[in-house]
Amino acid sequence: MVVGVGVVVVIALFTVPVTSSFSGTITAAGVGLGGAPPQKLFISPPKGAPVSGSFSTAPGGLALGLAICDSSGDVIYSNNSTSGSFGFTAVSSLYTFETVRPIGVGSVSVSGSYSSPILFF
Repeated sequence: MVVGVGVVVVIALFTVPVTSSFSGTITAAGVGLGGAPPQKLFISPPKGAPVSGSFSTAPGGLALGLAICDSSGDVIYSNNSTSGSFGFTAVSSLYTFETVRPIGVGSVSVSGSYSSPILFF
């Protein structure tokens, strides 16, 4: 009976999802020479994890948009509006969230989550 319980616990560890949340603020490079460098957000979900979330521009800010790039620098999501939502399955080990517009004023708030079995952590 103890072996059976152990097998159930191991199976549960492989299948019970754990959700990890992320959030941050990204900005474009400041306007003019000597402007502030852009702020980016980085996440490292396990491969195969579903990732989803949303973004919105700070009130009064420009539509800086959101771009998500994989570890190769390829854009996997791009939206040039003031707000939106995104979703993808992780196939890369690192993702970068940045503004679509390279230069501008304002900021974009990003939040989301991904889930994966306990043993991936």
